[in-house]
Amino acid sequence: MSRLASHQFAILELVAIHPVEQFPKRHVRVIRELARGGLIIRRDTHWYPTAKGLLLAGYTLH
Repeated sequence: MSRLASHQFAILELVAIHPVEQFPKRHVRVIRELARGGLIIRRDTHWYPTAKGLLLAGYTLH
């Protein structure tokens, strides 16, 4: 997943700024695509970006 559609990128940025507990049902397909691509992951009750996801969204890891 090197290129993201705008809706995928928006969700990735959202979880990078603030972990999300639950997404609206209409976004489930996109969430699954991002998770399969290794860009987001669910831990306990929240979705978080992975290191790969953060880098793709343009965030610097320290």
